[in-house]
Amino acid sequence: MKRVKFFNNKGTQCVVADNNDWVAVSFRGTEVNEPIDVVNDFTFPLENELKGKVHKGFQSALNAVWQSKGKYKGVEEHLLKVSKNGTKPVFMTGHSLGAAIAIIAAARWRRNYPLQGLYTFGSPGVGDKAFVDCLTNTDVIRIVHNEDMVTKASQHPELFHVGKLYMIDANGKLKDKGSRPGDQDKIMAKAGQIVLTEASRIRKSILLKLARKTKTIEIPRCLADHSPKYYSNYLRNNV
Repeated sequence: MKRVKFFNNKGTQCVVADNNDWVAVSFRGTEVNEPIDVVNDFTFPLENELKGKVHKGFQSALNAVWQSKGKYKGVEEHLLKVSKNGTKPVFMTGHSLGAAIAIIAAARWRRNYPLQGLYTFGSPGVGDKAFVDCLTNTDVIRIVHNEDMVTKASQHPELFHVGKLYMIDANGKLKDKGSRPGDQDKIMAKAGQIVLTEASRIRKSILLKLARKTKTIEIPRCLADHSPKYYSNYLRNNV
């Protein structure tokens, strides 16, 4: 790796790595002990993007690091530099909140420069149909692990998924589901409330109090399947 640069502003973290042949941009997912992450995940209204509308919380998270402001040099400016104004292949990726941020970043970048590929892991729905359409001709791979609830949760019925869907089943096997950009996967606003209710139940449970001593806790499968360690381990086994 030739260069690695980290960005950290208002709770959003990103790393841009490049060498002589390509550039990779990765956005960090939600940290439950970071209040701003939780706020971004569950900030419901849709906001105008370059095309269409997107989840306000995800957009705000990207805005924190994307553009340069004063002495702060943003991801976009650095990316233009290391990609030689878009002439070097650029890849973007992220997990959970990071995946949602990467999708919006990809749409912004693709408006003026080529995007080699976008890979999302455990991503929620991000934007409306008009927004999703702007990524139709982009190589987008969406990976979902088994019962991962976050990929089904949405706080707005107009939020759609982006990309061709690959599922990791309960046995850790990767399967091509063949979906295309714009597939909604029957996202229901109620699913978002299920996630919130389940998370609240865990936090308040006696198990959590015991976990502070025993370091163990029983987490529902739909939430456990969202863990980045499962995505990483199972994908490694499928290579």
